[in-house]
Amino acid sequence: MNNSSIEINRTISAPVQRVWEALTDPEKMKLWYFDVHEFKPETGNKFYFYEPGSNKYLHQCEIMDFIPKRCISYTWSYPEYTNRNSLVSWNLEPLGEETKLSFSHIDVQNLKDDSEVFSRENFEKGWDEIINKNLVDFVSS
Repeated sequence: MNNSSIEINRTISAPVQRVWEALTDPEKMKLWYFDVHEFKPETGNKFYFYEPGSNKYLHQCEIMDFIPKRCISYTWSYPEYTNRNSLVSWNLEPLGEETKLSFSHIDVQNLKDDSEVFSRENFEKGWDEIINKNLVDFVSS
């Protein structure tokens, strides 16, 4: 891992179909991830969301790659703060009743501004909770 990306690799005790639906079904996404608006799991689709419980930090995304039950990647930006993008990728590998997840958030340093809000440490902490707690708990229940 280099300093400009965050990577999380883990095996999840859930079949790939369940994990895939959690990553691509807007109704399921809002139960563990974010309440995304205008999300359609297809290349080129643009969607957005805010952090839960606030209207702070508009997140704007565009799906760059999409292979059903295998991978989805999208740009990640904060248009109100910077005109630069980063890239979020979710890759899945079926392992019978389990799923190997390889996650990356590349070019995190592109989002850094003068405050600590978009610091690498905050992203690491956020993704750790989103993936290792929220996603795992959601698909394991």
